[in-house]
Amino acid sequence: MFSIFLRCNHQRRRYLPRRDLTTKEAMLVELETRSQRLSERLERSRLKGRTITVKFKFHDSTIMTKSLSSTTLISDKENIIQSVKTILENALLNDKQVQLLGIRISNFELATEKQKPHNDMQLRLF
Repeated sequence: MFSIFLRCNHQRRRYLPRRDLTTKEAMLVELETRSQRLSERLERSRLKGRTITVKFKFHDSTIMTKSLSSTTLISDKENIIQSVKTILENALLNDKQVQLLGIRISNFELATEKQKPHNDMQLRLF
């Protein structure tokens, strides 16, 4: 599994917004940046995945995850963003303040091996 998380009010991360996110539009802007980074790492690792998961951690410390699986392999920014948009449209956020956002991709397959899934793979963090 490969994840990119975005903490909204954590001071040590350089890519953090300065406030909690309250609108889906603001969340999408932040997730688009993460999608680019995720697609670049997938390309470098020559991996593609089938399931995109978005993790929401709210201001009250509750956590919600929503996933979307595809029949086709995903590794490019456009398909990741499309999946994220679908997840955001269907997520019931109830106007809660989002403190942390994350995108995860799973159900990997190497780009060079068409029919051999690698569900137990995990990328290194660095």
